[in-house]
Amino acid sequence: MIVEGRCASTEFPPDRLNIDSHHSLDANRLDSLSLRGGHFMKEDVALFDAPFFSITAAEAEAMDPQQRLILEAAYRALENAGITMEGIARSKTCVFAGSSGHEYLMLQAKDPQYLQKWGITGTTGNMVANRISWFFDLIGPSAAIDTACSSSLMAIDMACQSIWSGDSTMGLAIGSNVILALETSLMMDNLGLLSKDSRCYSFDERGNGYARGEGVGVLVIRPLEDAVRDGDTVRAVIRSSASNQDGRTPGITLPSTEMQATLIQEVYRKAGLDMATTRYFEAHGTGTAIGDPIETAAIGSVFRPHHSLNNPLYIGSVKSNIGHLEGASGVAGVIKTVLALEKGIIPPNSVNLQSLNPRIDDEFLNIKFPQKALPWPSEGLRRASVSSFGYGGSNAHIVLDDAYNFMKLNGLKGNHNTLPPSQPSKCRDCDLDTPGEISSDGTGYNGLAETTNDIPKLLVWSAADEKGILRLKETWKSRFPAISQSARKSPKFLNDLAHTLACRRTHLSWRSFAVIRPSDDLGALVDRFSPASQSRGSSNLAMVFSGQGAQWYAMGRQLLDIYPVFLQSIEDAGEYLQTLGCEWMPLDELERSESTSNINKTEYSQILCTILQVALVDLLRSVNVTPKAVLGHSSGEVAAA
Repeated sequence: MIVEGRCASTEFPPDRLNIDSHHSLDANRLDSLSLRGGHFMKEDVALFDAPFFSITAAEAEAMDPQQRLILEAAYRALENAGITMEGIARSKTCVFAGSSGHEYLMLQAKDPQYLQKWGITGTTGNMVANRISWFFDLIGPSAAIDTACSSSLMAIDMACQSIWSGDSTMGLAIGSNVILALETSLMMDNLGLLSKDSRCYSFDERGNGYARGEGVGVLVIRPLEDAVRDGDTVRAVIRSSASNQDGRTPGITLPSTEMQATLIQEVYRKAGLDMATTRYFEAHGTGTAIGDPIETAAIGSVFRPHHSLNNPLYIGSVKSNIGHLEGASGVAGVIKTVLALEKGIIPPNSVNLQSLNPRIDDEFLNIKFPQKALPWPSEGLRRASVSSFGYGGSNAHIVLDDAYNFMKLNGLKGNHNTLPPSQPSKCRDCDLDTPGEISSDGTGYNGLAETTNDIPKLLVWSAADEKGILRLKETWKSRFPAISQSARKSPKFLNDLAHTLACRRTHLSWRSFAVIRPSDDLGALVDRFSPASQSRGSSNLAMVFSGQGAQWYAMGRQLLDIYPVFLQSIEDAGEYLQTLGCEWMPLDELERSESTSNINKTEYSQILCTILQVALVDLLRSVNVTPKAVLGHSSGEVAAA
């Protein structure tokens, strides 16, 4: 959609508003709208899986759709990041949720006779963040942010500051907006904020206000070293962020060129970043006749010395595609920018930009507003800026680098989705939704090494209810052709898929599985799903450890080749034995041939059997398999202990 420059503007859906009854071309009327539409989510905002989130039907009915949507979006964001509910529970994860509208509260308060028991927890602003912390059992700072249109970018900044200060170990930065109440649009329209054409003419001479949009976005933010250590896929790196306030301007809704420019300079200065490296700027760009020239003047005043007519700074705004998401607009801009960094594409402005606002001197400011997708104009590190401004004067700005080049420059090896530079001839076919290649150092996580043989792989799925397995089956059915293609291109693809499903997904009560080899036809995988079955809780697993007598010269040898966790445990044991004066190394003994092996000598076999069993426990623990009871015989008592 972004690459094609499409605009999602439509008329008000009938289930939201009878626009024919509330539309008027009379500009003097304060009880009717001069516009007929906006940008709306296609799915019914009332849909919600309340039981999954431990919420009753009565409580769910009283909840603002923003709270419902944010719960679902947060779960999906964590799943996309490969973070399980067990892995995040009781962690110092902060939650900052940006939202500037409480239209469901307006609807609920219209008639006191229909107030609901759970109305207070369902409609107050704090719950947008606090409900996330409650459900996922997060103990870091949790706050709702309302700085109007800059709310969600402010939330990102606050999450970063909390992590950088050490108050949090991870953060969820959230933005949400849902259009429900006629009164909100009326008040905005009466003040002249909204476009009568229901479109954001960002940077265009037709700019006449903004068009409202709705949506929800969640970012999972972690320290880079933690993400690399845990094998996360790093989508981009936040290099710096900050916020400020315009102070007193000629009018409370009038922005300040000076303070916008000051903020950008401060963000780059405090992180020691080179402005010349920045080639794309995701602007606030609402499409107002006054705001767009003020913002571009601020951008140009800061970046002009670092660019030229032949080497310009490219500027765009996602609002021309999906409208102004108000409190969620900042996170929408960041998501678009991350995709641009990953794909190496300068995204175009939408079809709403036809003739540049004459008050914007693009040539003097060394800036350009692309109207078609372009390959990233420079090799190496890709850097971009994102700005967001509230109509009360609260400004926020962040700087992003692409994951691959930043990690490469800093000697880090991790997973990423960054693609190599696009060729101009291919850019018309650029797709911001196409998954990129993941690269690493060849060693998997949780102890699994990369293998390319035809060993069968176990794929596991789970859902909260039995029908959920059927829905998963249908969802995956549509993905199997693409999965089959990816598996043919990358021998390790099935390893990655099996690992993700087993170790990077929350395991819910209903389960299904399939066993597949790399050489099998993955297009037929949907027929291999096992019948859905319900887990009866955690298994009562016991481990029994043997003594001397079951030893074999080549025991554990294949595990040494496949599982780094197993190998590391053997090596650690050897280092400890050295401190006790042992004259031989366990790893050397386990790699001997049958004719030279000392495995049947008591002074070797008892120690090696114990070491091997401890290594097996370490390996199983790395994939979350732990016993509730242990039993040992003879020297096996040592391993059991």
